[in-house]
Amino acid sequence: MGKFLGVTVMACACLVATGCASAPISVAGSALPGSSAPEIDQQSALRRAVDRLQSVFEDRGWIRPANSMAASARGWMARLTGQTDEEEPTIDRDDALAYLALTDIDSLDSDAALELLRMDLEQADALVRDVDIAAHMLATTDQNISRSSLTRDLEHVERAVAHSRQALETFDHAIAAVAPRLDTESLDHVHMQRAQLASHAERLRDRADELANLRHYLRATAS
Repeated sequence: MGKFLGVTVMACACLVATGCASAPISVAGSALPGSSAPEIDQQSALRRAVDRLQSVFEDRGWIRPANSMAASARGWMARLTGQTDEEEPTIDRDDALAYLALTDIDSLDSDAALELLRMDLEQADALVRDVDIAAHMLATTDQNISRSSLTRDLEHVERAVAHSRQALETFDHAIAAVAPRLDTESLDHVHMQRAQLASHAERLRDRADELANLRHYLRATAS
């Protein structure tokens, strides 16, 4: 009888130890930012806009995924910690050459090259503006939002910021490649479109700041 009780006690002790050892893993998993926080409509719209931007930017050769992740993470962490990320991301020249090769823009005549640049700049600008509008709608919503889900939203916007910056550098290389074949008026129009894209891309940084400030506010009021 004594041996039976001893075995039972040891078995119970093992179960308790196992439960204690697994508890921190469960807690850590549930603490991941935005891991289980539900989305409101504005958050869903933002996520879809950013995913669409990334998909098109990659398909058209304006960015490469590997080169945008690090810049996105830097900006995301900078805003989470209340710092300012002033470091501009750089794009490898090979990435710009990949766009040139994909479009074969060097072999196009001046009219075709101009039309391609105009269409690409216009499409990129429209996608950036879609993210800007979605982020603004989220930042100004009166619905209740969890701080953890805002962390996820901030990451989405930072991803769009990184993509748009790198797309601008790709377009700079493309414009430089075709500039000798364009007349002054055409080149001025392309530069105007590029400046418009840069302006809208800069707005995304403002939206990221707005979401970061909202997150800090929620943290302050919660404490």
